[in-house]
Amino acid sequence: MHSIEFTDYAQQILNREAGLARFYQVVISSDSLFQVSREGRSRQVDLDRSTCSCTDFQEYQLPCRHAIAAIHAVGRQISSFVHPRYLQESYRSTYKAVFMPVNDDFLADDPDCGPCYLRREKGSNGKARRIHGHRLFTRQSKCSACGQDGHYRSSKDCPLKGSNPTAVETSERPGKAWMHTPSGFTEEAIPGSEETSENEDLVQLEKDLEKAAAENCKET
Repeated sequence: MHSIEFTDYAQQILNREAGLARFYQVVISSDSLFQVSREGRSRQVDLDRSTCSCTDFQEYQLPCRHAIAAIHAVGRQISSFVHPRYLQESYRSTYKAVFMPVNDDFLADDPDCGPCYLRREKGSNGKARRIHGHRLFTRQSKCSACGQDGHYRSSKDCPLKGSNPTAVETSERPGKAWMHTPSGFTEEAIPGSEETSENEDLVQLEKDLEKAAAENCKET
């Protein structure tokens, strides 16, 4: 795969995805079907249909990291699965035609003109997916255990994986928390617990007064 063959945008994506593809394990189901997995999560790739269960392959018409891993497993060329519109030749041919200047002085302003209504086709992918204008910039993941960026809590890159750190889990409502320690669970007061106790005492007092009033009525 020559870098001069594709546009800069496509080449950057292919280089990035190819670098990530080496971390995946490939199970060959047939000549075109593959199961690509990493850290317990798997994707299904169909090279004949140019699809992947992550939907990036068919959405961008560029091989994703899972597809590239499958392509490498069977010794095929990545360039065979790249859409022709990403070729530099296709990019240059777009501007071979003459573009006439547009005189917009005679175009009337129409503030009521909105976007066209598009009806969703039957059989389309039901998964809601936001298409970003530039795929090179993705949101960085953040670990909930150590607070570092670039991995998740279950990832092997987390320095706290396998350890048993003390964690305090609290509910949104004020009350008491249960602290998880190596020796078991211990009850610990948290802010707002005193106020909750006072409310519970008031409720209990009202119940006692109602009970006493009911007993007085029975005696009379």
